[in-house]
Amino acid sequence: MKLQSTQYQLRLIILSFNRKQTSERMVSSIKTITVMQFIIINHEAQVFCRQKFTWQY
Repeated sequence: MKLQSTQYQLRLIILSFNRKQTSERMVSSIKTITVMQFIIINHEAQVFCRQKFTWQY
């Protein structure tokens, strides 16, 4: 359960980064993520955004 909530938080961080609305706390927490995790989560976030926008139309 802890892992799931962590992944959810990371998704929110990535989505915020994509919107260029970064806070210092997010930047410091993003540093703890490994590159591979970043790539995977960023991909998931992009897919999530695409689906979200597709549903609107």
